[in-house]
Amino acid sequence: MTRLLVELLDAHDEASFAAYHGLSERAERAAYQWKPSFYSLDEWRRYFGTPTADTRDELFVARVAGTGAIVGGGNLAFPLLDNLDTAWFVIAVDPAHQSCGVGTALLRFAEERALTAGRHTLHGGTEIRFGHEGEHPRIAWLAREGYAVYASDRYSQLTLPTPAGLLASLSREAAAAHHSAYEIVTCRETLPAALVEGYCAVQNQLVADAPTGTLSFEEERLTPAAWRERNARSRQMGRHNLFTLAVGGGEVVAHTDAFVTPDGRRAVQAGTTVAREHRGHRLGLAIKCANLLALEADHPECVVIDTTTNSANAPMHAVNDRLGFRPVAEAVQVAKRLVR
Repeated sequence: MTRLLVELLDAHDEASFAAYHGLSERAERAAYQWKPSFYSLDEWRRYFGTPTADTRDELFVARVAGTGAIVGGGNLAFPLLDNLDTAWFVIAVDPAHQSCGVGTALLRFAEERALTAGRHTLHGGTEIRFGHEGEHPRIAWLAREGYAVYASDRYSQLTLPTPAGLLASLSREAAAAHHSAYEIVTCRETLPAALVEGYCAVQNQLVADAPTGTLSFEEERLTPAAWRERNARSRQMGRHNLFTLAVGGGEVVAHTDAFVTPDGRRAVQAGTTVAREHRGHRLGLAIKCANLLALEADHPECVVIDTTTNSANAPMHAVNDRLGFRPVAEAVQVAKRLVR
């Protein structure tokens, strides 16, 4: 086996950072052929070079001893406002160096860094093409390393534009269910200051509501200040942000977010949440329709939007199905309790 050196990567080391980005894209293209595009080097540079108050990221790479060639790498994300016993990892191995111990070396490094930071539950995962969810090499490898599956998300795509009249028809249907009790508001790029606190309160419920088997999570504690940092970073990355909210009694009670990549051709639905006490009024359908209508109006060049939804969330799957989303993959989540 090739002798490897695993070390932290400085996001401002331009040559090494670019080498890792290229490796990561090659690995993703080989593993996830259904994805229409990947984040550019400039998006990565701005993301990892702009710290925020809610999360700390560490990049690390595996180099071949003697040559310094980068053959794998990863990222650790440490929540800073909540769930302080956890960390999340992503690992990528150059396709030309797989099955050579690179992934295992990177995983060992990630586990040690997590423990050093006082985090005792490490999360990760992978995506599997829909319809091929049987034994998967990466899941099998993680199982051998002590990781257990605790949840999965359905990864779906919607080809744009939607059929003429579909979104307008579904919007009328949703409006008939909630009548005049709620106002549906769509915002471009950022949110009005008066809505940010309510938006954060609704979003903070998401992680606690999702089924997670034997694991439990605290509600997030995203603050308006931390959200503004996230939003500013997204805009610096060249993304175009769309937020649609349902407002009832002057309070934000539901939201859905999407961002469009800098080239305008791909969008990602980043999250949809309805406050627990306001469910059952077709608000999920209403805000998703309004968001998609704004997306199609603002970015007619956009050809696809991706979304992920917890596999057990039947109501949201029903909404996505009516909008025309089709499942393409399953995002499997795993975790391990770390001990020394």
